[in-house]
Amino acid sequence: MLFLRGQNLAGEDILVVRGFNPLQNVITQLNVGDFFENFITEWLTPRARELGVAQILIPGGADGGSQTNQPDVSIYISGKYNASPVLLHDSPDMHFNEYDITGSCGAVRMFR
Repeated sequence: MLFLRGQNLAGEDILVVRGFNPLQNVITQLNVGDFFENFITEWLTPRARELGVAQILIPGGADGGSQTNQPDVSIYISGKYNASPVLLHDSPDMHFNEYDITGSCGAVRMFR
């Protein structure tokens, strides 16, 4: 999993979660939504607040792409968070591994 810092087009600092890939034999035994939400709420939100970011984002896309390689995780995230993409300032980090995520991220948490 990668965490990328950047800015949205409003100039606010953001944190992007890339490659949320829990092990298949673990995720099939858990509720995908609960697992994802607990990770975001219990682990990532405190760190994002320490960094002073305005949003936690996750890439969207039909196949998961830079979001995840787990189909059930992709279905959950895309269904809940990718309806209104947050546009990002272009930077090399937002093209990591040739995935352009500047126009496909959804807001998972917003702090301001």
